[in-house]
Amino acid sequence: MKLASSIMRTGQVLILALALPVLAGCPDSAIYVTKEIAPGMLIDAKIDTSARRFRAGEVKVAGTILIENRLDEAIRYSNERLWLNVNNELSRRTHVDSLASHAVDVGFVEIPPGENLYLSVYWVLPEEIGRSLDERSVDLELAIP
Repeated sequence: MKLASSIMRTGQVLILALALPVLAGCPDSAIYVTKEIAPGMLIDAKIDTSARRFRAGEVKVAGTILIENRLDEAIRYSNERLWLNVNNELSRRTHVDSLASHAVDVGFVEIPPGENLYLSVYWVLPEEIGRSLDERSVDLELAIP
């Protein structure tokens, strides 16, 4: 009985922790994009709108992507081909957010049928654009080599 009570209490704390920002009226600082980027390849992206300074005049916009293979065969995915388009004027490629980004970004990754690939990613944008992103200004596109 003590175990059940402890589990219930832990669950209540978790629910409260997840609901607190909503109850407090904190806005979600993310943009969500879901798009079938190619036949059978669905991408769910979460783009954080709180950009961080990267280099002079540029910001790093962090995000996550989930690539879902809806086909009966393996698909090939490459960050070099996934681009963030802003206002149909500016496109920037996707980078894996890791210390080994330069090594991870080379080539393709095969995603088996019915499986998903989850990645922490980022885009480098001019500062004035990166600090003014909203859901109407962004889209994802697949660059054709």
